[in-house]
Amino acid sequence: FIFDKVTNAKGMFYLMTTKSSGAIVYVKDKDSQTFVLNTTRVPSDWDTSNVVYEMPILRQWASGSTEDFHNATYRENIKTATFVNHHNVPSNAKASWNVSESGNDSVVAWVVTNSSDSSKYDLYIGGDSRGVYASPWSNYLFYNFPSLETIDLRNFNTSGSTTMSSMFTSCGKLTNINVQEFDTSRVTDMSFMFANCQSLTTLDLSNFNTSQVQNMSGMFNFCISLTSLDVSGFITTKVTDMSSMFGVCRSLKTLSISNFDTSQVQNMSGMFSSCVSLTSLDVSGFITTKVTNMSNMFGNCQKLTTLDLSSFNTIQVQNMSGMFSSCVSLTSLNLKNFNINNVTNFANIFLTVKDNLKITTNSNTRTKILSLTYPNRPAAWNDSNFVIV
Repeated sequence: FIFDKVTNAKGMFYLMTTKSSGAIVYVKDKDSQTFVLNTTRVPSDWDTSNVVYEMPILRQWASGSTEDFHNATYRENIKTATFVNHHNVPSNAKASWNVSESGNDSVVAWVVTNSSDSSKYDLYIGGDSRGVYASPWSNYLFYNFPSLETIDLRNFNTSGSTTMSSMFTSCGKLTNINVQEFDTSRVTDMSFMFANCQSLTTLDLSNFNTSQVQNMSGMFNFCISLTSLDVSGFITTKVTDMSSMFGVCRSLKTLSISNFDTSQVQNMSGMFSSCVSLTSLDVSGFITTKVTNMSNMFGNCQKLTTLDLSSFNTIQVQNMSGMFSSCVSLTSLNLKNFNINNVTNFANIFLTVKDNLKITTNSNTRTKILSLTYPNRPAAWNDSNFVIV
């Protein structure tokens, strides 16, 4: 509704009593909101939470989008991005675009020349006094912005977002992303959200609500400069895919994931692959009864010396290719409860591990491992490599 020509609406909401205090009336704009609240006879306890004008919702993008500021001319040269609480395009803007979900100009983006580098741009995305609201599909928002160094997200409301897949993927120059005010309570997909952000050194996700997330595959994949990452507050009870989640996080020296509930996870392939600086990893609490793919799970974890997988239930696993490949420092491996009867792919599972690696396991698993040939296991291995329990 828009009330710009209405002169009398006094009885419009007359029969709505204070019992309707939870009702919401949607109107077109702020002037209509003011009109309804001040001119019509609404319940006495109604306020702006009951009469809501259309939210400025940002549109969605797909992988490879070339529209608006995602056109390579701008995307490759945007140095800063800022969300603001207005959409007044300045006269010095080089270009501007309607980027609202409804196409009504409630959200506008524009670029101006960066003050310190005339070959680069500053991007602004503006809504109204409430800021900008994220689309339910917020994936690919800043996908492959190679020059982007800073993002100001303070006026970006993500409360309606359900997917953030590849949201910041390949922002190679970002050193920090402040997502402290992100509302992720409805998000189900965070796959590749920060993947290939190669300059990120820290990332504070302490306020992330991950209770609805089902997909975390590649979430931090190739974040090669991350030296610390606190995911101890993550709720992972609904996650089914953790493949490549921390893959190639080669600067991480510690990682606390003992709180992870992995009871629904089906794919752990490459989960810690090429975490070359990790010296220890506690996965003793992992529930793996639904996992079918563990390929390259610990592959190329070059500094791990011990690995206790005694709690792993591997009855459903079909692929263990490269699972411990290039774990060159590993001296002790506990596979006490491994059942590998359903595994069909062992390719390179123990490629380039130590000849003197000690494996604690059961007799059935020992027999199957020894039946493998080089390069799937070291040729020198024999019964002396195994401790049977």
